Amino acid sequence: MTFRTGLLGRVDRVRRIPQNLDLRQHTIDLVLRTWTGDVVGNGTHTDRIKRLYINHDRNIRVRETSSKDIIASGGLLTESSVKVGPFTPSYPGGGLDNPDFDPPVSGKPVEVFFVIKGLGMGKKGRWFKRVNDHSIQNFTTWLYLNTTGEQPK
Repeated sequence: MTFRTGLLGRVDRVRRIPQNLDLRQHTIDLVLRTWTGDVVGNGTHTDRIKRLYINHDRNIRVRETSSKDIIASGGLLTESSVKVGPFTPSYPGGGLDNPDFDPPVSGKPVEVFFVIKGLGMGKKGRWFKRVNDHSIQNFTTWLYLNTTGEQPK
């Protein structure tokens, strides 16, 4: 174990504090929509839903993207985009990695959505698609999501 990976568990524990103070008001569900047809949208679909947490049981911070994020994205983000995180990179016993929010897919066509429920997201929550992640930092990964406008059919 390196010095950095040894610190990741401690970083994760510090990230529990806001949830302990009831400051994380949003829940995030990862929805994997598998289609029976040859391409997305053909046939019928089945949804598999997985709740995303940090530390196995803690809600993740959701915030609006800043003007700086929008400008730096080169047009990928909008005012209705959200920034999710910080996530602690994977380490023995915890953390999250790209496969947790961008799962490998094989066989049938699959769409990946995120449903965020909580403050400002309406009664049924809002549906989002992943734009990208910012994972070049040693202790932090951020996930950027754009709203789909409505629940996809």
